[in-house]
Amino acid sequence: MCCKDPAEFTYVALPDRGRVEFDIDHKSPMFEFQTGFSPFGAFRLPVMTEPYLIEIRSYLRGGPDPGRAQVLYPVAAFLSEDYLVMRSVGLEAVVPELPLQERAGAPAYRLAVPVDPARGHERYVVVFTPYELVAPGREPELPSTLELAEAAAREAFLGASPEGHLSITIVTAHGNAKPAR
Repeated sequence: MCCKDPAEFTYVALPDRGRVEFDIDHKSPMFEFQTGFSPFGAFRLPVMTEPYLIEIRSYLRGGPDPGRAQVLYPVAAFLSEDYLVMRSVGLEAVVPELPLQERAGAPAYRLAVPVDPARGHERYVVVFTPYELVAPGREPELPSTLELAEAAAREAFLGASPEGHLSITIVTAHGNAKPAR
């Protein structure tokens, strides 16, 4: 565990253009979130004048075989300048992304969150995965009927890992970030 409070986190500044890549692994700081202990990455949002989209991608490890593939399923907590949670975006917003799609260079799970600087006081984003997905002994629930099999597979979060390689990209409506002056 690194800290007792998010005010003690080390926040890496996100650029207003480009992409930041990072790893969440056994060397990352740990914190007890509402869902339990988890390693995390903490970032300072860029100061912008127009709305933008923050895209968090977590890349699959272990190859294309679903039986071996692992991924850190990302969730994001957005904090105020006082380090209070303003909102969190959970697993319901995480979508698979394949290399065939325009922005994906490798299989990944993507979390896209709009940020409007004019409407909020969000200054930081913390990326982690819920403890219950990676807790020792976790078994996915089996569906009771064949009709539920597809939904259960999506909700079982197969291959959930507490570690992963991730990236964050800032995208504006025009494709370019517009920093505040």
